Amino acid sequence: MCDSPDGPRVLKLCPEPGIAQAEATALQAWAGLPRIVQLVDTDLAAGAVLLEGLVPGTTLTGADVPWDQVRDLLGQLHAVAVDGPFPTQLERVHAMFDLAERRLRGSTAEAHLPVAVLHAGRTRAETLATTGPVALVHGDLHPGNVLDAGPARGIVAIDPRPCVGDPALDGVDWAFLPLSTGGTLDDGLAQVPDPDRTRAWCVALAPLIAMGPLRRTGPTPFTDAVLALLR
Repeated sequence: MCDSPDGPRVLKLCPEPGIAQAEATALQAWAGLPRIVQLVDTDLAAGAVLLEGLVPGTTLTGADVPWDQVRDLLGQLHAVAVDGPFPTQLERVHAMFDLAERRLRGSTAEAHLPVAVLHAGRTRAETLATTGPVALVHGDLHPGNVLDAGPARGIVAIDPRPCVGDPALDGVDWAFLPLSTGGTLDDGLAQVPDPDRTRAWCVALAPLIAMGPLRRTGPTPFTDAVLALLR
């Protein structure tokens, strides 16, 4: 965080310039949209992006979800023209599952989540990434990457890992939220724009959704419910 004559700013430094380039290009495409953090300046050779500061800037993790604003956010993200050297969604899927497999092998989660199950999810995700509608996708849109920007503006998305592909991917973490608090997946799917394709993504990504809790605490009713989607 830093100050400027025009208000608070956030200087973000990325060790991989290519990631900074993709984020900056996506934020330029989303420029002027109130639900997405605004880009102020860049020094891409240094992997640096300067962003507007958001106040109070608390995440939605564990908070009550303003579903009308979430739907508005998803609509704004996916309404812009796809224009830029963005990775494909298939590349994003490969990166997510490659990282998950490295983390799974040899971990305590592997007893409850065989690698073969992870591979089956990967195959489903590859099909979805190459057969659906096409939009500019945030790619990492979970509640920790959505901040409260105050009562006048509401929620704002940060930290995209942009790709071009099926916009329903951005609804997955939101669809799972009610399931994590005693509700059902259908409760979450009722809140997102494309429930059918989002459900398909939820099934494909179920191994990734369950793996984190399994590594931290072992099986829970939530992880059991998530993995039941694969049956």
